[in-house]
Amino acid sequence: MPDSIRAEVDRIARITDEDIAVHSDRGVDPDEGDSQSVMRLPPKTPEQVRETIRWIRRYDFDELFYKFWRLGDGWLSRSEAKRALEIFNDPLAIAMRKAVAARLYPHWPHLAE
Repeated sequence: MPDSIRAEVDRIARITDEDIAVHSDRGVDPDEGDSQSVMRLPPKTPEQVRETIRWIRRYDFDELFYKFWRLGDGWLSRSEAKRALEIFNDPLAIAMRKAVAARLYPHWPHLAE
């Protein structure tokens, strides 16, 4: 796996307190004073927010495989990926992502789900 891809996977897999805060704070600003405000859902717990982020990031990891991984060629360079056709929602890429995640990142099991 190229270093650039591994760095991106590390970014995707790590969920920081800041990530949780950003996802928790989405909603209506009570200081806006708009009489036609959108109804806000009850706040989620930090663990619920973390699960939501994990779900999103799994799909971000899939996108790396859609863009940069090919069965016959392995990992494409950035310039090769720009010329290649991205195969969205590719079951083979998803299966490969799960296998790679289970093998290389056992400490982040959410990536292999």
